[in-house]
Amino acid sequence: MNTEGRLIIELGRDRANIVSGRRTDLARLMIGRDPGEVPDLLPRLFALCGEAHRSAAKLALSGRCGEGQMCRTAAETAREHLLRILMGWRVAGDAPLPAAPVMALVGTAHAGDEAARVLEQYLRTHILGCMPEAFLRLTDIHGWLEGANLPPARFLRRIASGGRAGLGVVKPAFLPDLPTGDLVRRMDTPGFIARPEWDGPRETGPLARCHAHPLVTSVIAEYGAGLLARLVARLVELAGIPEEIRAARPVTGAPGMGVVETARGRLIHAANVRNGKITGYTILAPTEWNFHPEGVAARALAGLDISDAGAMVEAIDPCVDFELRAA
Repeated sequence: MNTEGRLIIELGRDRANIVSGRRTDLARLMIGRDPGEVPDLLPRLFALCGEAHRSAAKLALSGRCGEGQMCRTAAETAREHLLRILMGWRVAGDAPLPAAPVMALVGTAHAGDEAARVLEQYLRTHILGCMPEAFLRLTDIHGWLEGANLPPARFLRRIASGGRAGLGVVKPAFLPDLPTGDLVRRMDTPGFIARPEWDGPRETGPLARCHAHPLVTSVIAEYGAGLLARLVARLVELAGIPEEIRAARPVTGAPGMGVVETARGRLIHAANVRNGKITGYTILAPTEWNFHPEGVAARALAGLDISDAGAMVEAIDPCVDFELRAA
């Protein structure tokens, strides 16, 4: 059963009309439970990013998330990025890339160094054509596009040469670091979870996190913050995850708020506990930021046809299924 809903996106000349059927009330199922139950319950409720939900719940309820769990969360981010690449980043004649190593990433993440090594080798062999640290030293995408004889490079090369690199260019409004006190108050404000704003709609995700990397900066300078920039940002973030897994450490903080960066953007859990029971629980997922009716997706999809719009939605990457409708 799909408990998470879907997005209906009606394309238009000036702005797409986004109607969300996402369930933003599932967090209420945590109320009345013992805090120890929740971290293992949430991955069963949310089909995507279950480890990230587990980590955010641990932080919100206990103020601590262990090293192993942080490794699994980073591995899950890599898996989600890779699955998006495996599903569509190839051109006619390219064979599908092997999926089994990708699906096994989270399960092997308890051994951080081994998981990082496996991910590095997969990226070198199937995605980047070089070791991730070498890719991260690049400052211009075109040399890599021409030199890497792999499906992802051919896919991006076709986008760049086919006039689609600048699709969906919008002025970025990236989600900043949020003051905890202000965020706690807003999480309790009616309507904030369904349509969050912070001085207006904001964007979260790989482009928001990686826009300052020289490789992404060069793409934005040439093509704008559009389709190619979003896809290159995904590669840049992916290339950094092996080292993130190796460097994972326990995270501690004050209970009440758990903030975790996921493949699709920032995930926020807020919890209240009294007398050993949960009395309040809210979850703010990245899709609510990115697919806000006046947010980045609505603006980036303006004037696009169905095919280009589908590529743009997948680049922004909602947490749920979506349906595109022509104007």
